[in-house]
Amino acid sequence: MFEERVSSWTDVQQQNWAKLKERLLSRGGQDVVPYFSYDDDTLRILAGNETFIIGDDCDLVYNIGNPSDCHQNVVRLWKARSIQHIYTGYGLSEDGLWRAHSWGINLIYQGKDLPEKITVVETTIERL
Repeated sequence: MFEERVSSWTDVQQQNWAKLKERLLSRGGQDVVPYFSYDDDTLRILAGNETFIIGDDCDLVYNIGNPSDCHQNVVRLWKARSIQHIYTGYGLSEDGLWRAHSWGINLIYQGKDLPEKITVVETTIERL
């Protein structure tokens, strides 16, 4: 569906994109919307295996900002010290498309290594 966006990327960039797309679609969804130009977040996401699944150790709260402006919404919250961290990755939407997305993250630590509680702050719409 979005092949024209990646057709101008280098072979290595296209291979990285294909790996990322495969990883995301293995979790569900119909397609992945690529950036208009290649973004190095692709490599960072491929290198890590971070997945936030809302449940026992991860809560979700909403702090709705401007529609379709998640990146700026979380920056605004971070500057206001309402969130501790910004996480950028891909979020699955109701229409079955994975899109680049940013969330706020707040961590509560019991010890010094692993967080006891992770709270994900969504600033646009409900994600699947």
